Amino acid sequence: MKASSEKRSIIVFTFAVFSVLLCSVLFVLWQTRRVQTQDGVLPVSSVDAKIMSQTEALARPGKKQVKEYTTLAALYFQKIRETADPSYYSKVDELLDQASALDATDSSVPALRAVLENGRHHFKEGYALITQAIAANPNIVSYYGIRADTEIELGKYAEAETSLQKMADSRPDFSSYTRIAYLRELYGDTEGAKEVLTLAISAGSPYKENIAWAYVELGKLQFKSDISLAEASFNRAREIEEEYPLALEGLARVAFARGNKEQAIKDAEAAFKKIPLAQYATLLGELYESKGNTTSMAQSYTLAKIAYERSASSGVDTDLEYALFLSLHGDKTLALSKAKEAYAKRPSVYGADVLAWAYYKNEQFKEAQAYSKEALRLGDNDPLLVFHAGMIALANNDAASAKTYFTETNKLNPHFSVIYSDVLQSKLNNP
Repeated sequence: MKASSEKRSIIVFTFAVFSVLLCSVLFVLWQTRRVQTQDGVLPVSSVDAKIMSQTEALARPGKKQVKEYTTLAALYFQKIRETADPSYYSKVDELLDQASALDATDSSVPALRAVLENGRHHFKEGYALITQAIAANPNIVSYYGIRADTEIELGKYAEAETSLQKMADSRPDFSSYTRIAYLRELYGDTEGAKEVLTLAISAGSPYKENIAWAYVELGKLQFKSDISLAEASFNRAREIEEEYPLALEGLARVAFARGNKEQAIKDAEAAFKKIPLAQYATLLGELYESKGNTTSMAQSYTLAKIAYERSASSGVDTDLEYALFLSLHGDKTLALSKAKEAYAKRPSVYGADVLAWAYYKNEQFKEAQAYSKEALRLGDNDPLLVFHAGMIALANNDAASAKTYFTETNKLNPHFSVIYSDVLQSKLNNP
């Protein structure tokens, strides 16, 4: 089902965005004059230097202001972006407690708490907090971007469009552009998403990591149709941010799509070495599985499982991501349990898809079909979701629908998955 023309207005005709949950706050707190370079990157000191400077300022005697604490909290959010270290969340909690003690009515405190809860994947809590912040001060444009982040994760897509429209009308910048790009992608407007990501790169950011991230997102969109362009974007990101793990992950997928499994493994290993996240360990395991190296595959999946469990112990809700991992590489019964819990908290198209796939893996095909249809309510836009729909249709003896879904998956991106791309081709060749 495609979006109506009215609902698509924000996707087609405005300039705005979806970055990583905290760029809008950073732009509120850092009103620095931009100095443009080729990639729009503002040449500033490192985030560590800024954290040290702001920490020293807070340690000096004298009366403090809320903004001094919220500025440092925002810097720690950037540090979390760069390191994926959830231990910094407790530091942010402490700083926001101190800010709130100074002035419990300052709207920036619940706004930053919303970003914090979003980072922990507690989106219902994040939504309540950002609603509180907007009620206290509806004139802070960036708050509407934070609200859109939560609305998207909660499956409130029409509401997210309204929030981003308000943000875009007031301030077209990196933060708004990247959010709009993501919303365009959700609705299947890949070319439009590329357009605004390019605008985001040109608009600039106070942190080069943000620009590297935008290049990776651009590369992921290009990967659907032009591997060489995607490779160039991933390499550009790696040049901006040395050995950027997200770029290395993208390059691993490019190498695999070209049939160079050894290079793919090398790039995925480098990404995991840089930051040992579950997503990189999972990719490594799948690459080893494609080579028939079951020992290294099992080791990688074990590392991914440990990473998910450690994230959960740090207060980050990984039920959705972990459920999909378990459906593919672990305990299918536990996968279904976690998928149900995740969907209750995050009823987005991806929440519905993960639940559909967990039902499918547990051979509950009618239930799988119901949630698969829900996962495609924005359209047949994501190749993984469409492939899942095809497999579920096949399990429900609907060969005609399955063929349509598989054909559409191949059109969207024949290299969409390390473990399922070959399965897709076999289904297309042997209906």
